[in-house]
Amino acid sequence: MAARVGDRLVAYYDFALGVVYAALNAHSTSVAIVAPAVQLALHLAIESAVLPQAHVAVARLLKQVAALGSGSLILARLEAEASLAALLLRRLVLEQPTTLVGLPEARECCHALLCLSPAPARQLLEALGEAAATESPSSELDHMVEVHRAVGLLVKEAPEQQGAPEQQGVPEQSWRDDLAAWMNRAQ
Repeated sequence: MAARVGDRLVAYYDFALGVVYAALNAHSTSVAIVAPAVQLALHLAIESAVLPQAHVAVARLLKQVAALGSGSLILARLEAEASLAALLLRRLVLEQPTTLVGLPEARECCHALLCLSPAPARQLLEALGEAAATESPSSELDHMVEVHRAVGLLVKEAPEQQGAPEQQGVPEQSWRDDLAAWMNRAQ
């Protein structure tokens, strides 16, 4: 039964992602189409975090969008959706760390989102701080171990910055340094 439900959900995510791809490819210069398509892609990524086999394709799409040139309306819309990007990061790091640990595509997507804007990284650090402050020593220990593992992989596998930080729109102290500092304090 669970396998059938999983297969149906994967089919749903495949269909929805196909709609997003088609919309972005056919209407890449129309903000009326691009804005909701990017929002849908981020929502699909947030929702599919619990279903790794569906999350792979969504993560790949978001990574591709983040790699588009600076003149791209699609990239501009992704950058404008910092709050949804932060929700995705929170979902993957704090709620579904096993997906982040198990899927290189999820980590690559997170790296791409973290490099776009400082806002998602700042919100993720706040959420990590809240989680560490409310951590129950016995009941959530295994979960927090996975969170630390996920953050560790993000830091370890982070791509090197290309060019000067001010040219990339990221703060001088990178998100990688901030996450590494959080890990050192939390240990």
